[in-house]
Amino acid sequence: MDRRGYGYSNPADAWFDEKWRHSKSPTENEKAVATADMTCKKQVNYLGVMIEVSSSYERSYITEHAADLESLKSRQKVWIENAEKALEETR
Repeated sequence: MDRRGYGYSNPADAWFDEKWRHSKSPTENEKAVATADMTCKKQVNYLGVMIEVSSSYERSYITEHAADLESLKSRQKVWIENAEKALEETR
């Protein structure tokens, strides 16, 4: 973004810039910033990297908490079965 004249320190700064909060439709400046932002993200494979990093953390979490997640899954199954029974009784 710096090379295109925008001084945002990270990708979220462009998204949350207060200048965009008050307009009902995108200004030409906002469109230019968005275009520069997406061009930059494509060049550095931002989306691919973010997906891989997020997925890695999620896989680690799932592995570390497998027993808790299985327990939750079992409880949710019971909750759903109980809700279905309760609904059948009201019909």
